[in-house]
Amino acid sequence: MTRRSKQAEFLRTKGYVRATKAAQLVRVSPSAIYRMLEQETLDGTKIGGRWYVTLKSLIEYCGSAAKEFGLLELQRKARAR
Repeated sequence: MTRRSKQAEFLRTKGYVRATKAAQLVRVSPSAIYRMLEQETLDGTKIGGRWYVTLKSLIEYCGSAAKEFGLLELQRKARAR
């Protein structure tokens, strides 16, 4: 397993998802997610050129729609790891 993949797996267990996955989940473009990260609307971190978004900030951003998007289930799975 490469260093990058180890870091990515660690982040997933801590409640992070890749920015591209976050975009798919909330049905927006990846560029919208990157913009929200730059504007600090969403919390995240960049590792090896890839952005990761916290599920917590994504849930807060989506509000009541978080359940519809399946974000709460993802957060539960991340906590269980």
